[in-house]
Amino acid sequence: MSAPNIHTVHLYSDSNDLIVHLSGIVASSLLVGSSVVIVATAAHREQLIEELLGVGIDLPRYAQERLFSMLDAKETLASFMVQDLPDPSRFRRSVGQVLANARACTRSKSGTFSVFGEMVALLWEAGNQTAALSLEGLWNDILTEIPFRLHCGYPKRAFRHETEVSAVCKVHSSVLRSGAWNPQSPSLPASL
Repeated sequence: MSAPNIHTVHLYSDSNDLIVHLSGIVASSLLVGSSVVIVATAAHREQLIEELLGVGIDLPRYAQERLFSMLDAKETLASFMVQDLPDPSRFRRSVGQVLANARACTRSKSGTFSVFGEMVALLWEAGNQTAALSLEGLWNDILTEIPFRLHCGYPKRAFRHETEVSAVCKVHSSVLRSGAWNPQSPSLPASL
């Protein structure tokens, strides 16, 4: 029996909160033999590497064993965006290949693996919420076909209204928030 598919979102105030949480996901996944794919900005990739090495995770070994890989979020987005929207067939070719590689390399008993992505956050912060939600939908579609755990991260500063937070939360199986909400948005619910 395979593990349930998971699609979480982390709404964070500070990048350090994101990195600490993400390093826990990565470390625990690698230690049980699950492969991990990180699709993030250069700054977050560097911070994550520093954090993982700092807690003794042998990233060079995991990378050599093809259990740990990192991709640039902007470059990966560019591989499937057409006229400011994600193209479903290009997404399946681009991301599908990444997922197939991760699945082939995983050694966990459940056969699952973990993916972290912040491509959706880049779209949202650029003001293209339609594309971000469309991309979340494409991820959810592929989650019904392939057993893996998907983790997203959005900076809280990207949200202007409670309705935006709600829209993002609705397309995820669980929500984690850390840090305080931006004081300019006092109406955002504390329960999210």
